[in-house]
Amino acid sequence: MNKLLYQLSYLGIAPAEILQQQRPVNGEIACSSKRRPNGLTRRISCYHMATRDKHGTMLRMLTYALAIGHVSTGWAAEPVLMLDFTPGTASEFAVTVMIQGTVNDRLLADGHIVLSSEVVEPVVGAEAIDNCSGKPGCPNNVLRQLPTRIAVVCRLNRNGEHLVAHMELFEQSNPNPVVVRDIPLAPGQEGALAAEVSAATEWLLGQVGPSSDAVLMAAARLIAGLGPSAAPPESSIVRPPPVVARPPLERVDAEDGAPTRVPQPQASVVPVGQPQRVATAGVGQLGEETGVYYRHVAGSEEHFKESGLDPRDWVFEAMPHAGRVIFEMRAGLGLGDTDRGADIRVQLNGDSQVLLPWYQGGPVSARRPRGSIFLGYAPTTFLDVGVLLGLQYGHRQFTTGYARAEPLDVKSSEQRVVAAIQFYVQPRLRAYLAPVGPAKPYLVTGADIRVFDAYDLEQPPNFSYPIPPGGVVPGWIGGAGMLIDPSPIVGFFFEGNYTQHFGPRSELGTTGVWTFETVTPLSGVQYTIGLVGGIQFRI
Repeated sequence: MNKLLYQLSYLGIAPAEILQQQRPVNGEIACSSKRRPNGLTRRISCYHMATRDKHGTMLRMLTYALAIGHVSTGWAAEPVLMLDFTPGTASEFAVTVMIQGTVNDRLLADGHIVLSSEVVEPVVGAEAIDNCSGKPGCPNNVLRQLPTRIAVVCRLNRNGEHLVAHMELFEQSNPNPVVVRDIPLAPGQEGALAAEVSAATEWLLGQVGPSSDAVLMAAARLIAGLGPSAAPPESSIVRPPPVVARPPLERVDAEDGAPTRVPQPQASVVPVGQPQRVATAGVGQLGEETGVYYRHVAGSEEHFKESGLDPRDWVFEAMPHAGRVIFEMRAGLGLGDTDRGADIRVQLNGDSQVLLPWYQGGPVSARRPRGSIFLGYAPTTFLDVGVLLGLQYGHRQFTTGYARAEPLDVKSSEQRVVAAIQFYVQPRLRAYLAPVGPAKPYLVTGADIRVFDAYDLEQPPNFSYPIPPGGVVPGWIGGAGMLIDPSPIVGFFFEGNYTQHFGPRSELGTTGVWTFETVTPLSGVQYTIGLVGGIQFRI
């Protein structure tokens, strides 16, 4: 009864005024609805008559009344479910209760019917509404059981030295929050949350329209402790034209009593009943409590805020890479400079003295398998950097020969082919064109350093051939690919890249002079095309 009279005091209705309106029948509920001449306000009055007690004193009467008549525009006297705010830590319980009371008082001052956790707990149970801000499905799981279409859920988090209130406003037909706000609460500005909730509630009511008298009466019964009526809440929603601009609200400044303008929520119009989000999710939700930190959303903060999702849900929906170590296993084909070739000759004086060595060597074009691993880190959702270590399988083909001047004697061997491996290192930078979502096209660039060792020749017993040395070939790589992420920690990709090689060892080179026979020059290219696929893990 005290809770009822407390709400009535905000509506400007004295208990005596209620008593004068009653026409009760013993043991029954009586309700009346009267619309005022302006068409925008109305008064709902309900009361319950019980039997007289044994002393014949006054009839025990439980009277509840709801009125709308303090504003000339907008919507008022609407039931609003406001569950207990959730403190970030146990040490913030007292300030959370204080701020919740401020919001409760503001909604009552606006003429709304506040259905608190204490009021609805007998109907829905404590387990369904406890810690609602961090509970999946809350408050949608209880909204349909109550005579209200709107619910306010709030959690207070600490960001450094200041509190940040994460407020979500729900509408019965939408499983997602329709309005989401993060409101910093600096010392002395604890009332900012109340003003924000008030303005956002008014905006949402302007979209859904007024509740029926049956819903208001059911809410009144609930406030009075009699339980909601048997009739379910109205399922149809009146959708008047959206109200985009409205005159700003006024509040009285606590210091000098001068009216001050309250900023209105900058929210877009969202059709009620559709799973869209209007405002922003809170960066204040990031931290140990959710296991998602700022480094995991870096680069896509706006996408995260506009999603209106819990950080964990956003990670599973957006599958960002930021803040994670990346490991890839790759395999594919290399086309172009994958093999090496050499022709080695010596001029002899007699049977064993080498007068003049000569050889030519360079790249030979082919198509060979390759494999590599990549280890890197993603500082943002749209960028990662790292190092790729790879092996290019290939062949080495070579011929040998010698010549004597007197008497003239020239001989050369058949071409011999042996398996060989080239090792390559690529410092890489990769940019994702679509940093969130399951499909992520990307561009890649970086340096390429290719290493191959010296030839291993079987020498004749009387003389030795010159050994073509190994080498280091620098280059540049560029490419593009597509990454498909079926989960936040695993992805599959395909990539095509082009590597341009530079330096004297990237092309055909000769040492010495050979005039005894014609040796066909080696034909090769100074680039390699890579076609690879693989799997990516993110830790």
